[in-house]
Amino acid sequence: MMVAVINSIESPICCIDCPKCCLKDETFNPLHPLKLVTLQLDLIPPVNMRTEALEKRLLKIICIILAMIGPWKAFSAPQLPEPEFSWKNVAVDGKKTAVFCIFRDSRGIMWLGTNSGLYFYDGITTHPVGETEIFGTQVYSIVEKDNRLFIGSNNGLLTYDYASGQVIESDIDSPKEIRSLLLIDDDIWVGGLNGIYKFNLNSNIITDYSKGLPHKSVYSIMRDSRGILYVGTYNGLARWDINAEMFRPLKVKADDFELSSRLFANCLLESQDKEHIYIGGEGSLYMYTPANDNWEKIALIGNNNIKSLYNGGNGHILIGTDDGVFDMSKECIKHYRHDSRRELSLADNEIWCIYSDSQNNVWAGHERGFSIASNSNYLRTIELSALAHSGEGNEIHSIYRDTKDNLWFAGNNGVIRLSYDSTPHWYRHTDLPNSLSHNRVRAIHEDAENNIWFATDAGINRLNRKNDTFDVFYIVDKQGEHNSNWVYALIEDDTHFWIGSFLNGLHWKRRESLTPSGTRDLTPRA
Repeated sequence: MMVAVINSIESPICCIDCPKCCLKDETFNPLHPLKLVTLQLDLIPPVNMRTEALEKRLLKIICIILAMIGPWKAFSAPQLPEPEFSWKNVAVDGKKTAVFCIFRDSRGIMWLGTNSGLYFYDGITTHPVGETEIFGTQVYSIVEKDNRLFIGSNNGLLTYDYASGQVIESDIDSPKEIRSLLLIDDDIWVGGLNGIYKFNLNSNIITDYSKGLPHKSVYSIMRDSRGILYVGTYNGLARWDINAEMFRPLKVKADDFELSSRLFANCLLESQDKEHIYIGGEGSLYMYTPANDNWEKIALIGNNNIKSLYNGGNGHILIGTDDGVFDMSKECIKHYRHDSRRELSLADNEIWCIYSDSQNNVWAGHERGFSIASNSNYLRTIELSALAHSGEGNEIHSIYRDTKDNLWFAGNNGVIRLSYDSTPHWYRHTDLPNSLSHNRVRAIHEDAENNIWFATDAGINRLNRKNDTFDVFYIVDKQGEHNSNWVYALIEDDTHFWIGSFLNGLHWKRRESLTPSGTRDLTPRA
């Protein structure tokens, strides 16, 4: 009889029957919880079973055990918190100006539709366009076609010509109080408080398609990935009927929607998987699934008024409300609001429009201009308070990851240790014995024996892992003429330390001679 005894550890990735199941039907169940057990496997082969087959099965069992144990090392490092947006706030023309829409054209120019005309942003400041022609005009929507910008405003449809740099009124009798524009080939769909129209750029003919709308006031227009047109009105959502060539209202079938209520479909967005349509309105955000005509209310947003929606990439949905910006994903939802205590918070909570560029930077237009948040995958900003679970500051000079996968952050207010299996720990100088000798820490080093050293403005400190305290060393030469109290650098050269100090040269010291009582037998070298 051949018996294999396998001791396993607790893990969420496998089940206690995996080796046995694997022998039976070649299946592997990743969902069953693993318990601390000893598995005794009967490996008695039939008479006609070859030794080679038995070895293959035993090898398969060993591979499964290694797969169960392997991931623990990969996840032992401390996980940094998800970074929060830091906002750069830009005032339009140096004054309080509301930004209703943000549009990036084919040249990469960022255009701003405001309550005081049209502007563009050069990355530093804003510049007015057609200041005399459209001064005081409220611009709500912009599209681009054939070297021209078409501008939807309270005064009707306007045109900006790139060649002349001028803004002119459209030569058609367009409706006033335009709120939304959508370009499809050579047609511009124009939605506003007076209905919805289609303007053909070739014939210059504009046609009214308001018949069939649940309400005449149109605030949003969207074409989904299947080519179907949707219109959001003051009192409901409508869909284009291609056969009848008219819009037909869609009935809201959500459980919590009262028939006496109205759905103000202020903004529309197709989900990134192309399966759903989000409808943002006053106090509600709904998700509509055309495939089964299903409606679902998104409760995570509360009763905020939804003013704008945009796909932020990687499954994120950006939501502009009258209470700031929401960043919604499958994992969580984040809420960004104005905070007078924080310079890098949103300048205003009334978010009229939201946009995400090709670099995933987030642009939010509001009552006081617009705000930009970097969302780059290459460079992220993480607030120290999120790392240390404290509002105290620390000007970080050095970051170090040791062999135990701890992250160390050293600065002018002590050292912060971030570990995977514990809360952050902040080490600072106190009146207690064996505390950090000085709060200004300029460098961190782990020696060959895995001791962690810190260069401070009061000597060098070695972490005593057992007591979670520090052994402090003040390096002075035999003549007492040179000291390294202000240590700026610390590196290891085989069995010696090189210690760079302020105003007292470079010191060289054998590592093993450093004892908790300090040292004075030093050979200074310049």
